Amino acid sequence: MLAVNAGVEAARHGAAGRGFAVIAEAIKGLADQTRLATDEMGKHLMGLGGTVASLQGSCKLNLDHAHRMDDAASEAARQSDMLGAAKDAVIQAAMQLGQAVSPIGQLARMSQEIGASMQTGSTQLDCVSDRISSSSDRVGDILKLSEGVVSCLMTMDAELPISGLAGACQETAKGIGELFEASIRTGDINQEDLFDDQYRPIEGTNPQQFMTRFTALTDKLLPDIQERVLASDPRIIFCAAVDRNGYLPTHNRKFSQPQSHDAVWNVEHARNRRIFCDRSGLAAARNRSSVLLQSYRRDMGGGRFVVMSELTSPILVNGKHWGALRLAFTISGAAPPAAKWAKAAARAASPHNCPPGLRH
Repeated sequence: MLAVNAGVEAARHGAAGRGFAVIAEAIKGLADQTRLATDEMGKHLMGLGGTVASLQGSCKLNLDHAHRMDDAASEAARQSDMLGAAKDAVIQAAMQLGQAVSPIGQLARMSQEIGASMQTGSTQLDCVSDRISSSSDRVGDILKLSEGVVSCLMTMDAELPISGLAGACQETAKGIGELFEASIRTGDINQEDLFDDQYRPIEGTNPQQFMTRFTALTDKLLPDIQERVLASDPRIIFCAAVDRNGYLPTHNRKFSQPQSHDAVWNVEHARNRRIFCDRSGLAAARNRSSVLLQSYRRDMGGGRFVVMSELTSPILVNGKHWGALRLAFTISGAAPPAAKWAKAAARAASPHNCPPGLRH
């Protein structure tokens, strides 16, 4: 507008208005430079916005790593307590991001300085992330080592707080294998159907549930056995048999409720007929040793996780590995007397607990 007005005045006064013409041209040039500077600053601001968003994502990832590491460290400490040694590792990372607003005349220069500072901050954040990941790996190694030592001690018949649980797990797994063998002998199922791995999705389920040719048999044989073991010790959280691929056909009754329209609720209360093929699930399902000890985070839905300890013993049918019995527990709570354990394990594995026609 100033340039236009000056041009009009220059034209009106003729030769005497040449000064206005010079002013008009200078103002026009200044306006063009201002527009270019504004466009350039807009580009810088967009770039800074992307950098901030990237840093925020890195911060969230690091916090998730820290939470997982904290859970693993806590469980490692609890396992070490059973061996008389304790190790705990806790790492916390905190970062603060500031935003500065400066006058428009200095914005272009300051945006370059802020960009350089953020690049430095991003490099430092990567270093922190690497350290957290490294610490998490070390804690995981400690946890695996403690699990391995405890498993070794159990195989040597060392007296541990979970020795009764391990014995019950092995005896119950053996009893389930014998029930499956009896079912084959009586013709209730053939061996091919018992080892069926064609998992047929159940329509409309969330999380997805499946059926196999042996699911009806496990629904018939396993509930009473699994419920007796569950009720035998207050430390036990669940007791369930899975096949070699992690398929869990028949869970404890409290985890076998009909699915609702709430998927989060289903994750916690309708855990039967599902395939648990995560690292821990497959390690349990394919375990061939007499007893395997694991610790892991169990997904309870809605972003909730609980740290779980678990014993696993293989289920063999006519010498062939069918799957495993998974017995999850907490180390809190009083253990029952050894005599009660022996009695409970004997009841769970007794052929007299078989349905009519399957006793042998």
